[in-house]
Amino acid sequence: MDIYLPAEGKRPFPVIVAFHGRGGDKSTAEMNPPLAGLAHGYAVVCVNYRTSPEAHFPADVMDAKAAIRYLKAIAPKYQLDASHIAAWGDSFGGNLAAFLGTTSGHAEFEDFSIGHRGQSSRVNAVVAWFPSLDDVHTDSDFKQLGIRPALPRNEERYGMEVYGAPVTSIPNLAAFRDPTRYIAPDASPFFLLHGTDDNICPITQTERFANTLKHTIGSKYVEFVTVKGAGHHIKDCATKENMDKIFRFLDKRMKDKKSKKNRNRD
Repeated sequence: MDIYLPAEGKRPFPVIVAFHGRGGDKSTAEMNPPLAGLAHGYAVVCVNYRTSPEAHFPADVMDAKAAIRYLKAIAPKYQLDASHIAAWGDSFGGNLAAFLGTTSGHAEFEDFSIGHRGQSSRVNAVVAWFPSLDDVHTDSDFKQLGIRPALPRNEERYGMEVYGAPVTSIPNLAAFRDPTRYIAPDASPFFLLHGTDDNICPITQTERFANTLKHTIGSKYVEFVTVKGAGHHIKDCATKENMDKIFRFLDKRMKDKKSKKNRNRD
């Protein structure tokens, strides 16, 4: 991980932990939107995680959780506020951020041989841009939307990178990678953003995720912004209007020092 600290602001700093998409890296321009948090008084931590061929799901989720636990353990050294940590990710990184917001307490996604065993991987808020959520229903979702996917699926290969096997041969395992199935009343507040013309991750999956969140934790803890005409690109979504909305959301959830609750509710 790379840790960036604001040039000024009240310490300890609330923290944004950023996860890149599959094939990305913690040092690329993909991290620019969360790094904008530096100007808003947030420390920003950009994290790399294992992808294929190093490891398959759920190793990536375990890495994300280990990063949060480790960061909490070293927070005093860098004057970080371990009680106010948000996860931010796009595409595949959005999936990891969503897992952090929905699977607190799920031991099957923790690898305590890495990170710091004595800390929790719970986060206080999540920002997820066009997340990758549901591999099992991607084809039917695009068909429903009338969108031709940018990455036509080869049934014999699709899923090999993430799972080490084709999705068609392991539908039950693939279903476990959808964080929607883990949403519970203690889920973190979410800010979701998705373009209507996304031809890599269908917007219908984020709609289902947002609706389940609203039903389970309450609409006031979920913001879902659709970007008309936008595709699967950060540049289409990182408008000033959208960035302002995100930091209003984060400020409300992350800068309430009076709250001791994980979600900083009201």
